[in-house]
Amino acid sequence: MTPDEGRVLHNSTDVHRQPRDAKRLVGFASSENHSFYGRLSARTNLWFYAQLFGLSAPAWKERLAAIVQELELDSFIEHPFRELSSGQKQKLLIARALIHDPPVLLLDEPLQNLDPHASIGLRSLMREEWANRKKKIVLISTHQLEEAQKISDFWIVLSEGTVRFQGSLRKEKEADPHFSVEDFFQRLVAPAQTHAL
Repeated sequence: MTPDEGRVLHNSTDVHRQPRDAKRLVGFASSENHSFYGRLSARTNLWFYAQLFGLSAPAWKERLAAIVQELELDSFIEHPFRELSSGQKQKLLIARALIHDPPVLLLDEPLQNLDPHASIGLRSLMREEWANRKKKIVLISTHQLEEAQKISDFWIVLSEGTVRFQGSLRKEKEADPHFSVEDFFQRLVAPAQTHAL
């Protein structure tokens, strides 16, 4: 996609002019885009993507061990992708985003299809491990506002291509003891109601 105007830079890397370099800086996961091979095991699928990112054999083994432990993949890492449950496939998507240890994670609906235990674990990883301890930039795209509140410090609300809000919700919460993120969101994006129902 060619931009109409402007530039996107990450640490002086122009994402349009240097797309390969830019892709190495970002780990992307979307439940709409699996791109895994059904007959191959979860391990082999991850190895394939590690090769695309140019990981050496020692780096691959180190990254795989860390990711298997973090995301609790050990029970299905040798299973063919086509036999995995929806939640396991979601975990593998996130593992693929992490395989090259990027400084930026872009996760689209990361908690989708996860059971409560896995959701709690992933929320903790995103906030405490990746963002706070490893200092990664973790960008989450979601419609699950209550879940986002448990993870995010900084919000950007987009509606019809326009930024309606960016910043922390702390001031809004302090100003209104009955603050509801759903009501706040509706005020930002819903059209004004000019007639009685």
